[in-house]
Amino acid sequence: MNAHSQSPQRWHPIVKDGELKIYRDGCNRMVVLNRPRNGNALTTAMVTRLTNFFLESARDTTISRIVVTAEGRFFCTGMDLGKSTTAVNQGKDVSSKEFRMFVDLFEAIQNSPQVTIAVISGPCYAGGIGLAFSCDIRLAVATASVTLSEVKLGLCPAIISQYLVREWGTAFTREAMLSGRTISMSELKAIGAVHGIATDAASLQYLTASYLTNLRSCAPKASAMCKGAVRTAYTTSDQKDKNLVIKEIFMSMMEDGSESSIGIKNFQTKRRRLDWDSYYGSKPQSKL
Repeated sequence: MNAHSQSPQRWHPIVKDGELKIYRDGCNRMVVLNRPRNGNALTTAMVTRLTNFFLESARDTTISRIVVTAEGRFFCTGMDLGKSTTAVNQGKDVSSKEFRMFVDLFEAIQNSPQVTIAVISGPCYAGGIGLAFSCDIRLAVATASVTLSEVKLGLCPAIISQYLVREWGTAFTREAMLSGRTISMSELKAIGAVHGIATDAASLQYLTASYLTNLRSCAPKASAMCKGAVRTAYTTSDQKDKNLVIKEIFMSMMEDGSESSIGIKNFQTKRRRLDWDSYYGSKPQSKL
């Protein structure tokens, strides 16, 4: 994805070299996988840096949205399976370390208070699919696809399975895992797992820019509450525990000085859309 394309955003590089590039534009951040010659396969260093990026961003209240995308033909082909990098046949300690590494990454993305957007710029496999579907929102180019080919290699997409069941549904996920077939973006959009499709790379940049602009009208703390409510509904089985979390969210949004008091006041005065980026940009913010 070209960070310097013509769009409402003006992306400024924070880290412009190496396997991960990071850009900022106001309340937006964008992280770009940058191993195009290797299909953007994930190295241990990349996974660690991605995890740290999301954990650090979670503590930064100046960030409202995070975009994950990639350079080159592929979005991400998963973990690097080179002879010197795979954990297969390397013993339980190595396997446990890799398991924990990926669990930590996907949990960091899932638990991010920011709205996370995967911009799927090409085919993705294995852990690359997990990267996309642990995010909140997915925008894609029409030619992109996902392939759960693990079963053909004697593997199972175990770590990412919970995210796929959540986003795709049980029956669809089971068939995709057992067949190892290639799945199109239009098929995923039909089940609500992809939220926007563009015809080509330039159109995908425009779609992403438009989506980010529209999200400026969505309050960041309220967005985090929405994520928490959905996560609670999905992960918490006990109804009493659900009610406790939902009550906490409800009471928080009703507090004096909350975003709701600002948004409702804006609505009552019949003003046009409230730009939350501009609102928070005019106030001192904490960067923890």
